[in-house]
Amino acid sequence: MLDLWLKLLVTMFGGKRDSRPPRWRMRMGSFMLRTFPGMVTCRQFDAFIADYLDGNLNERQQKIFRAHMEVCPMCRAHFETYVSTYQLSKKMFGTGAEPVPEDVPEELVLAVLDAARTGKSG
Repeated sequence: MLDLWLKLLVTMFGGKRDSRPPRWRMRMGSFMLRTFPGMVTCRQFDAFIADYLDGNLNERQQKIFRAHMEVCPMCRAHFETYVSTYQLSKKMFGTGAEPVPEDVPEELVLAVLDAARTGKSG
């Protein structure tokens, strides 16, 4: 039943990716996402982005997440921006698993690790 509802929702209220859907379709899609049991709001969608990308959502949650993205152009744009920012930051700063360069003093490494462990900053 969920699959049928999601397909209907996306077919009726999902917009083309290259154009903004008419205002009435956006309002109706937003209403459906807020009121239908099991759907997620835009705020909830935002909270689930990291879990979606990390693969921590079950199949049902993934379907709901993708349907919301198809119906809500603002969340779709936010998701695409989030993904591109994440990918760019990985390119710029690495994954954090890289070894510390040899020329960094050991005292500095220990101080940073201690501050991270105790939650102290600056």
